[in-house]
Amino acid sequence: MSLELYKRYEIVFLRKNKYGPKFGINRIAKLVNCNRSTVVRWLKRWEETKDLSDRERKGRPRKTTTTDDEIVIGLVRQGVDEGLTSEKIEHHQKKRLTWARSLMNYDWNQVMATDESVFRLYDIKGFYWQRPGERKICRKVKNTIKINAWCCLSAVGFGRIVCFKNNFNSTFLCNNIYHDGLLPAAREHFGRSRNWVLLEDNDPKHRSKASVKWKEDHHVKTLPWPSLSSDMNPVENLWSLLKIKVAEKRPTTVKELIRAIEKEWNDLPQELASNLIDSMKRRVDSLIEANGDYTMY
Repeated sequence: MSLELYKRYEIVFLRKNKYGPKFGINRIAKLVNCNRSTVVRWLKRWEETKDLSDRERKGRPRKTTTTDDEIVIGLVRQGVDEGLTSEKIEHHQKKRLTWARSLMNYDWNQVMATDESVFRLYDIKGFYWQRPGERKICRKVKNTIKINAWCCLSAVGFGRIVCFKNNFNSTFLCNNIYHDGLLPAAREHFGRSRNWVLLEDNDPKHRSKASVKWKEDHHVKTLPWPSLSSDMNPVENLWSLLKIKVAEKRPTTVKELIRAIEKEWNDLPQELASNLIDSMKRRVDSLIEANGDYTMY
């Protein structure tokens, strides 16, 4: 199976980027969860072409995508009529395609991209050892401690990151995320201009009456967003890299976890944010080429 595009960029960042940790091949393979030969192959491709996208291949194309397969399996388990499955897939693809076509010549330099994710204190891969002949014992923490994180970035660079344990509801979103995170970052990146546009997904909290009113009151314009389109959000690719770097710090307490998240965020090279925003045109183009189906992003 082909390695996901964001993992290919992780490999290059971890090895080649001047701001990266410059890890060895074996360590990168373990972190990205792929074979050593895969790491070598993508590093070689980067050195030769600076292009990590899939090359055109001959052969019979799949009749369904991986996403189609997952939807079909899920609906079969739920006992949903299969005719509805086809309609839902086609509906979402049409919406995504229409969205992409409307943004073919969009100025992404005026966009502030945002997203949320969860960091768990014990989501850290490690080594286990045992004496010869002993029974292997696997221990897992059932109720891991988690920290929610919200972040933003634009073509100018990385904005704010907000870490919190609170329940993520509309009130917290408006008072703590939008007011304390989004607005200060927007002023830093765009000055007094009101021409910038907020990119966020269709989470119900983002579309609640309170959130919509807050954005109207503060003159925040929002980019229309199609459902089930995490592959179009450039911040999604960033979370995986950030979690790898945080895991390397091996935090053992909530305070250490938050400090590690904030430090690794602040240490990210600003040019990476610019590259992620630059990728939006390619994402839109690839979505059009895929006729609204899911992309490698």
